[in-house]
Amino acid sequence: MGSGKKCEGKLSCQAALYPLGDNDYNAIIIKAINALSEISGLKVEYGPMSTCFSGEEEAVFEGIRALTRTARREGAFSLSFTLSNVCGL
Repeated sequence: MGSGKKCEGKLSCQAALYPLGDNDYNAIIIKAINALSEISGLKVEYGPMSTCFSGEEEAVFEGIRALTRTARREGAFSLSFTLSNVCGL
């Protein structure tokens, strides 16, 4: 966790993707997570219930866009996320 002081220009995001109406939801989640690995400057940590990523603001928002685009291509989804300029940095 962070020091409690905000980190200028940096953000962290904890995201949980929920593909809806698809029995092969794991494959969709893996595709979305793989899309994160293609973003330069993004530090990604994988967990059983969510994925955390951090970096410069633009990289983090590109990560959110990558998750959204990948999930949208595959069908219906819900994406929950929390952004912070302190936690996870």
